[in-house]
Amino acid sequence: SGLTRPLIVLLASLVLFVILAIIQGSTTFPALDAIAYDNLPPNPFADFFVEISQLPAETTNRSSTVAEASAPVIGYAVSMTQCDPTKYSYDQAAVLFYSIHRNSIRNPSSGSKYDYKLYAFVHPDASDCAEGLERIGYEVSIRKSPVDKNEIKGNLKEYVDQASCCQEKEFLKLYSYTLVEHDVVVHLDLDCLLFQPLDDLYDSMVTESKARSQLPLQWGNGTKNLPTDIEAFFTRDYNLVDPPRRQPHEIGVQGGFIVVKPNIDIFNQYKEIIIEGHYTVVEGW
Repeated sequence: SGLTRPLIVLLASLVLFVILAIIQGSTTFPALDAIAYDNLPPNPFADFFVEISQLPAETTNRSSTVAEASAPVIGYAVSMTQCDPTKYSYDQAAVLFYSIHRNSIRNPSSGSKYDYKLYAFVHPDASDCAEGLERIGYEVSIRKSPVDKNEIKGNLKEYVDQASCCQEKEFLKLYSYTLVEHDVVVHLDLDCLLFQPLDDLYDSMVTESKARSQLPLQWGNGTKNLPTDIEAFFTRDYNLVDPPRRQPHEIGVQGGFIVVKPNIDIFNQYKEIIIEGHYTVVEGW
């Protein structure tokens, strides 16, 4: 069926990730070892988590070595729009944390030179999950959507209630641009994993380096056309269109993976674009 192949690919990817984790098993991750995943209690906060204060320093957002203390820190952000502790939200957040950890300087075998800090933008409707995310290791901010749908003027207002899973709550991702204490911020959906370090992307954004020549760009004439100042990286959402019938620029951004340079001015520009609302399903923005 149409779903069989994607499910097989997903399962194969998860099996591969587990195998790689076993092969690289010299790095332990006590924070996740300390979390009991079986038989979640009715109150997930009763026994589900070990207090962060009881965990070794290297499993939290604090650096534990001289090298880590001087390493540039990438912000990794997620958004949560609704909370149901029985629907694996914590499992996803913890496994994503683990994959980020394994692909950072805190795992010497990764080869990465970048440290990390975790953030979660949590809508008030999902605030019951805030404590759990904090105990896993995320810095939680309770935020409403940066744009109220009643402010939207144009055609977008007709579509926003049917958009994706979360309507205007999807715009929570834009808060990634407000984390100006970081040179680079990566926003990921909770169902994502990192399988290898993203240092080439970060190097390309922070400095003009040879890393640019190693970037696997799908469209265009290679890396020679990259802007001097790269403000963001993204992938396109090919699952939502028929690629042979669309030009690359007509295919929308996949919101599950976005790498940005934080900038309050750009954050405000996005808000203005959304409020103007010049959007249709056929033409896009």
